[in-house]
Amino acid sequence: RDSSTRVNEEGSGNTEILRDGVTNMVLAGYSVGHFANDLCASMWFIYLSYYLISVVGLSSNVAGLAAVGLIADGITTPIVGYFSDKLACACGKRNTWYYMGSLLVMPSFLFIFLDFSFLGHGTAGQTAWYVTWPAIFNVGWASVQISHLAIVNQLSYSQRKRDQLSTYRNGATYGANILVLSLALGLFYFIDNQTL
Repeated sequence: RDSSTRVNEEGSGNTEILRDGVTNMVLAGYSVGHFANDLCASMWFIYLSYYLISVVGLSSNVAGLAAVGLIADGITTPIVGYFSDKLACACGKRNTWYYMGSLLVMPSFLFIFLDFSFLGHGTAGQTAWYVTWPAIFNVGWASVQISHLAIVNQLSYSQRKRDQLSTYRNGATYGANILVLSLALGLFYFIDNQTL
């Protein structure tokens, strides 16, 4: 076997691929590296429609327009995938998209759940607000997600390690969903509706 794919077989039972350098620390870091993005996505898919209809007071038709962000996600995902493979930047192929996406996710997520009334533009302004920020959020979210998933192939040449990285990353995603649902249960079960 070539030294780049050689398995360490010094009798210790350790089958760690030497070239990869995918230690437990790298595995843990990769697994939680997307956790904040997953928390935002969980809030988006679980809580957004409730928030827009019950808290903001939008009609269900207008609240449904926030799903325009999903169209932005559908358009952005293949574009980010293509360009993250083709463009090399000073901070790396994937990192550029990861940073750009994070910079879009942070303010847009905040603005989605920010009280719009301070602008005082009525229904048209409200509709524009809740269509624009979810679209920006989904562009950023897709950029972070695709760049994070694509980096697996650069972290390891071993299919076993790639599978392990993906499995742990998916476990962190499930953990984010469970955390958001648990917090929602606590919020809605233990807090009186009158105080919301």
